[in-house]
Amino acid sequence: MPAPRVQENDLVPSRLFSRVQPDVTAAVIGAIPAAVFAVILTACVPQQQMAAEQPVPAAKAEMAAAAGPPPKAAMTAPGAYLAGLHAERMGDVAAAADFLRGAIEKDPGNVELMQRGFLFTLSEGDVADATDLAERLADSVPDAALPALTLAVQDFKRGDYKAAEGRLDNLPDSGLNRFFVPLALAWVKSAQGDTEGAIAALDPLAQNSGFAVLRDMHAGLIYDVAGINDAAEESYKNALGGSQGGALRLIQALGSLYERTGRKDEAKALYEEYIAENPDTVLLDPEMKRLETGAKEEPLLRNSTDGLAEALFNVASTLQQQGATLLALSYGRLASVLKPDFPVNAVMIADIYDGQGRGEEAIAIYKTLPKGSPFHWLGRMRIAINLDDMDKTDEALKQLDQMAADRPDRVDALVTMGDILRAHDRFREAAAAYTRAIDRLPEYEERHWPIFYARGIVYERSKQWDKAEPDFLKALELRPDQPYVLNYLAYSWVEKGVHLERAKDMLERAVELRPNDGFIVDSLGWILLAQGDTLEAVKRLETAVELEPQDPTINDHLGDAYWKAGRHTEARFQWRRALLLKPDAEAAARIESKLQHGLSVTRAGAEDSGS
Repeated sequence: MPAPRVQENDLVPSRLFSRVQPDVTAAVIGAIPAAVFAVILTACVPQQQMAAEQPVPAAKAEMAAAAGPPPKAAMTAPGAYLAGLHAERMGDVAAAADFLRGAIEKDPGNVELMQRGFLFTLSEGDVADATDLAERLADSVPDAALPALTLAVQDFKRGDYKAAEGRLDNLPDSGLNRFFVPLALAWVKSAQGDTEGAIAALDPLAQNSGFAVLRDMHAGLIYDVAGINDAAEESYKNALGGSQGGALRLIQALGSLYERTGRKDEAKALYEEYIAENPDTVLLDPEMKRLETGAKEEPLLRNSTDGLAEALFNVASTLQQQGATLLALSYGRLASVLKPDFPVNAVMIADIYDGQGRGEEAIAIYKTLPKGSPFHWLGRMRIAINLDDMDKTDEALKQLDQMAADRPDRVDALVTMGDILRAHDRFREAAAAYTRAIDRLPEYEERHWPIFYARGIVYERSKQWDKAEPDFLKALELRPDQPYVLNYLAYSWVEKGVHLERAKDMLERAVELRPNDGFIVDSLGWILLAQGDTLEAVKRLETAVELEPQDPTINDHLGDAYWKAGRHTEARFQWRRALLLKPDAEAAARIESKLQHGLSVTRAGAEDSGS
């Protein structure tokens, strides 16, 4: 019996489970409305750069690396430039930066080359070379924001706050500058001891409601660094009131202030409220441990330098969420210049590397996260996932097993282990991993439904239906009307020829909840065909093919429906199309048979079609 038709991503509990960790970059500050930020981002990023932000499959990058351009030293400036563009399009940012630097060496007066080379060089973390390019650009393009910001950061780091302030003041009030310059100027003034001026510098952010949370957060941090506790607390609370669900960094900042002012009970209540809303988080473990042991509390920021680094990271994380990864990396690199020991910023950079298929480099960053950091556990988890992506599955599983032993109170390592084993069709081992996770749960809550769903899947695929069915039913008990569980269980019943009326009701509900999911629509069409409602089945299956035109099984199903409707020519067309979409060998053999002999049905809709 074929597996139920569902989206692959919908089978992965770590994607559905009440997140192992909250999204780090999204959780840091109160959400900036996407529409607001998108307008600002579009206004400041050239179209060719936006095109460069589009993700490229790792396989293409590998092909490009294998084909390889000629040695850089042998290239002309145009050749190196074109090689850089090619590497950029293939997703190899490091090579793009290298080739563009080579082009600049051969054509040092080319401003366009310098601008592009500067962005790639900075994004790759070569801040020294990027600073050199920024100095060369300062004369020819004085209003170029990122080069000017790079120089301002270097001024700030040297303690030349007036020079940094002058560079920021000279930037045009447009694009991303409208968002970042007020933050940067505020921290430059803070570094000079001008707290009142720093707060006033944030005023432009108050003119846009989308930035109100960020304004209040940084006002609180500035007051906190200055030791003005009452004003800091008021600002933090204002920011929390405007954030969605309470941003992690705000919780940490306000909680730290409570602790430092002798209000540990209030700090504990604040932390516990966040944990209750994010029950799987480890990101407040240091705070909770500190309260338990009576260890000395620390402010979120030590000084104004940390404040400017925080502002750079806030911008970087927002850019990352909007898909502008080169700019996000560039702002993250500048944050690292000011604050090298900045774990959350390091995680963001590694996360971008993950998205670019640069697993080795991401792992190298994750390994630098200190054990005392709340991100250390998250880093270990992502190392394991990357190892599996790099075909080092046994090493990944070994790491996850050790993590499970290190934290017997947690289930995330075991769930991830189950996910990896399932992805490799090691279904019985996956079931064992999920069972170990379930056995650790003191009680079953709604958020645990994906673990039962996942275990039901691997039981079903290892032909243990007597164990799979109860898990699907348990998942539905915990999350009634969950469309993917409804689909999987109902489809399985259809294939077995049992509970057909209930299965139909479940699939109709699933389609109501996910009308644009081609796999769920296909399931409903399939049961309608099994029940003899051929005309309605054809309509549903045609819709499913429109939604998922490249899926061989859905095309095969539509062929069966056409045949039963007497539309034999169209049926054979769909079956041939299904073959072109490369089904597995068993399905291909069934389709070939149908092309030769047509469809003979002994049980309505499923048995002899074999789909």
